[in-house]
Parts: sequence; C-alpha cells; structure tokens
Amino acid sequence: MKKLYAQSKTIAQRLRDWGDVEAEVLYPPPPERPYRTKSYENFVFAVSRLHPLKRLDLLVKAMKYVKTDLRAVIAGTGEEEETLKALAGELGVADRIDFVGWVDDETLLDYYARCRGVFFAPFMEDYGFVTLEAFRSKKPVLTCMDAGGPAELVSVGRSGYVLLPEPMQLALQLDQWSSNRELAIRMGESGEADTRGVRWDACVDVLLSG
Repeated sequence: MKKLYAQSKTIAQRLRDWGDVEAEVLYPPPPERPYRTKSYENFVFAVSRLHPLKRLDLLVKAMKYVKTDLRAVIAGTGEEEETLKALAGELGVADRIDFVGWVDDETLLDYYARCRGVFFAPFMEDYGFVTLEAFRSKKPVLTCMDAGGPAELVSVGRSGYVLLPEPMQLALQLDQWSSNRELAIRMGESGEADTRGVRWDACVDVLLSG
C-alpha cells in the first residue's frame, strides 16, 4: 500500500489514535441524485435511521423551546421511533413534528428542496452524506460540535451552525432560520458553493495521482 485515504478528519484521527496510522482526508460526494431547490418553507428537515446515536431526540427537545411557528419533519424508521414520538407527546410538541417514516428518493429530494434548513447532529458520525445532500439542495445545516464528519463540513455562521448538543441553543438558531428566510437562503447557497468541488472526478484524480 502506497497511500491511505480517509473519508473524514474524524476517521483519520481514529486511525492515528488507535493504530498510529496516517491517512490523507478525501471527502467523497453524496449519491448522484437530481438535487434541486424549490422553496424555503418554514420547516426544518431531518432524515436518518431512528437510532439513539443519530440523536433525533435533540431536535424533538429543541422544538419545545422554539418560539416561532417553525415545524419539524423527521424522515426515517428505526428502533427509536416510538420513543421519539412519545417524547414529542410528553413535551407537548407532537403537533409541530411530522414523523413521515421511510421515504423514497423522490420524496426525500422534495423535502430537501422545500425545507428552510436541515438538522443533522449524530454522535461522532464517520462522515454522513446528509450534510452534502443538504448543501446540494442549497439548504443550511445545523449540527453539533461532537457530531464528527458533519461538523467538519459546516462553516460556522456561513453555511450553518455547529453548536453544543443543548436543546435551548439549537432552538435559538432554528428560530434564526425561521424568522430570517434570507439568512437561510444565504447560508444554503454558501454551503453549495463551499462543497461544489466535492465530486467523483476530483476524487478519482486524487486516487490515481497517489
């Protein structure tokens, strides 16, 4: 082996910590899909397997503190689905969160195309394509400092927010998007511009040159 590549700084750090192995970071692009931007409706979108490590409970808890009329749409299925729904009921936000279950690619792209922004704050994710899918759709991303790969891709204050995993802090920034549509548009456009160079042809060029 002449060279080793890792798909995020998070993975590269693990290689150093656990095996004293150096790797160059090479971000791969998201799945090739017809991403588009249709509107900036007043809802935040989250898509993931509903598992504790994906921390959708942070979004549910944040909605308790959201002061604007922002809604949340959560797509995906998993072992935590009923727990999350029960939590929404306990916090009194069940009427503001739509759990839409599994969605096909076209429906997924439509949610990306219409949302105000995307919430994606898993715990120490290897990489996570959701961030780049949001940026391809010109939507800003809200993530957390300990999210791993997603936190590497978001430019704070430019293409989204990288916060402590604290519901009240998350709610403050969600309200920023809700009350300032132009801010969300600017951030989404910046995210798309910042990651436009993350393409398969560029990745292949790097791999072949190594």
